[in-house]
Amino acid sequence: MNKQKIKEIVKFSIKQNIQNKWFVCFNVLLLILVVLFTNAGNIREFLENNNIQIFDDEVTIEYVDANNILDHKLERMFAKNEKVTVKKVGENKYTPQNIKDNLLIIEVDKDEEKIIKAKITSKEGFDSSIYDDIVEVLQECRSEVFAKTLNISEDKLEILSTEIPIDRIMLAVNAENSDKKQSIQFMSTIIVYMVSIFIFSKIANEIANEKVSKSIEYVLTSVTEKEYLLAKIISVTAVVLIQALFVLVYYMIGNLISTAVLMGTGYVPPTTVQESIELLDTDIILYICTLFVYSLLTLILLSIIQAALSSKTTNMSEAGNSMTFLLVITVAVYMFTFALINPYTNMSALIYILSCIPLISNYFVPAIMIIGQAKAWQIIVSLLLLIISIPIAFNRCSKIFKNGVLDYTDNKPKKHKTKKTLTLKEEQTLRLEKSKFKTLALVLGLAVIIALVLQLVTQLLLDALAYLVLKQILTDEQIRFLTMGLVSIISLTGAYAFVKLYIKKDDSKEIPKLTVMDCLKMLAAAIFFTGLLQLFMVYAQAKLGLRNTAVYEALNVDGLDNFTLQIFYVTSIAIIPAIFEELFFRKGLIDLTREYGDKFAIVISSLIFAVIHLNLAQGIFALFMGIILGTLYVKTGKLRYGIILHCINNAYAAFSVIFSSCDWDLAYTVLSYFGRALFILSILLVIVEIVRKVRAKEKLAIPEGKVIPVNAKYMLADYTFILGTIFVVVVFWTTEIMLNML
Repeated sequence: MNKQKIKEIVKFSIKQNIQNKWFVCFNVLLLILVVLFTNAGNIREFLENNNIQIFDDEVTIEYVDANNILDHKLERMFAKNEKVTVKKVGENKYTPQNIKDNLLIIEVDKDEEKIIKAKITSKEGFDSSIYDDIVEVLQECRSEVFAKTLNISEDKLEILSTEIPIDRIMLAVNAENSDKKQSIQFMSTIIVYMVSIFIFSKIANEIANEKVSKSIEYVLTSVTEKEYLLAKIISVTAVVLIQALFVLVYYMIGNLISTAVLMGTGYVPPTTVQESIELLDTDIILYICTLFVYSLLTLILLSIIQAALSSKTTNMSEAGNSMTFLLVITVAVYMFTFALINPYTNMSALIYILSCIPLISNYFVPAIMIIGQAKAWQIIVSLLLLIISIPIAFNRCSKIFKNGVLDYTDNKPKKHKTKKTLTLKEEQTLRLEKSKFKTLALVLGLAVIIALVLQLVTQLLLDALAYLVLKQILTDEQIRFLTMGLVSIISLTGAYAFVKLYIKKDDSKEIPKLTVMDCLKMLAAAIFFTGLLQLFMVYAQAKLGLRNTAVYEALNVDGLDNFTLQIFYVTSIAIIPAIFEELFFRKGLIDLTREYGDKFAIVISSLIFAVIHLNLAQGIFALFMGIILGTLYVKTGKLRYGIILHCINNAYAAFSVIFSSCDWDLAYTVLSYFGRALFILSILLVIVEIVRKVRAKEKLAIPEGKVIPVNAKYMLADYTFILGTIFVVVVFWTTEIMLNML
């Protein structure tokens, strides 16, 4: 297969879908709705505190009680509710013609069989919570009358109305939180079903549209049917994953805003991993992870089948109908899942066998797993069968797909005259520049979102798993730095892998032909500027009150006299960030943006490097440090020198803390003198190099290009870039609030 052509088709399809105006409008609306939903409690509290009424109107309750059965209990029940007024009247004088809005009339009287009876009259329906309170008062009054009639206490009478406490124990089934688990299972299944509808409709409409317009004939002249089908499946799956990523980002933004607002009122969020893990249910986490894997594989398989079905359609109407077949199967399996699998039914051998069948396994296996009855062989066999079925279906459906898309009816579409396109060179160049910068904005926005989401999600999952698995082997601090390092590797590698897809090899850029000595001189200059930056930050913290709480919290750890912790500590703070941050921010982002000028590449990578640190003090240092490291990478063309400088900077801080914590005064003194000597040596080398350049009348080599290219403004027209910016700002803001609370 021609991987490059598949890659280009996928990239083009993703860009067309994500930068579509309807996709943007839908996501803006979805963002607003999710943020409102996650902040519903805060909004309601704000409205109540400011006496702003939107839905709740004032209600008047009038009651007729000739025998004084209620005994002013209604007044006491609604005494604290300012929107409800209660008063006693002699009789019900209202008719359908004269009854008022928001008025309730309650008539209470004795009854020989039921003790008391009541009638509630209103013009229309009313708030169910008010009705529940009225019923509660009536039941309380009936209990009082009944207790007096039988001459027993109300407490003893109340025992009869309570449920018998029954502890139902199933030793082979995990029925704990069963209601919550079933609710999550129901919601997750609905989400998978909605995603299925989205994927099937997208594939059906795209293939039908391309078939009717005959554009697919042109495509199949340059790629095979297998390559095109694979590219179509990958692109649709990628768009769905991106949409899922966006929804996750919306939820995180809403939650972060809600948390920040609550922290402003004195709420203290969980600050330790243990506190966060206590809020989680391990079975639910495993269920979600399992469901994600099975759903992804199943949706790929169904997408292949849907593409084959869609290829047999001849118009857009048939394309919509082609979805029905797979959707009916999906609904049927979904209904069977809820009917056959729950904590209170016995799992038969037939259910285990059915759960191994592809398509069915997507619903059965996670449902069986969440109640703790999944078998290891069942999961292995079902996964293998599901994975094997994908290439089998692909090979079979690709032939059906080719025959289908090239099979047309006799109804030829009318030819329309195409409008004459403008051929002005300036306008063509402008359009090309707009497209290039919007594509760049898309990649940068998605890269930031991927990095942050991977960081937040993997931190949560790794913390939960690590504390469960390694708690008996490692200490809490060792686990903390182990997961910190793994999170950095996963998030930065994932973001770099995505960016690498869009990096173009530019043969026009000359690779700097420098000797090792020249590179070392540049490294010395970078060390010199890093030293100056460190001195400036010390001054800023002392004079301007700029607190670097994040660094302080990360570096100051108890138990650093433990050798294993020291290894995890240095690795996660010095070595891993030096390697993987340079890989993503320098090699990834600079190589991606360098075609627009070296200055722009250095500045944009440094800005992202700064904001990704998610706090002001560290962000300021990271901004200027990013410029130093970016310039070093551009000038030398080698990543290794930036890694060395980054590692020296972070390792110096890490070893300083270790030596001071362990009271190793000699080692701390030696390290201090080493740092000073390195800084002084770099000053001398910079001075020598400046003198040499002055004598040789050499110009100072400044990076090429503009800091902000003229057409960079078109980056602001991309929705993904805007979403990434909003996401970073919200996370940044929330992190600052949390750090200020420490």
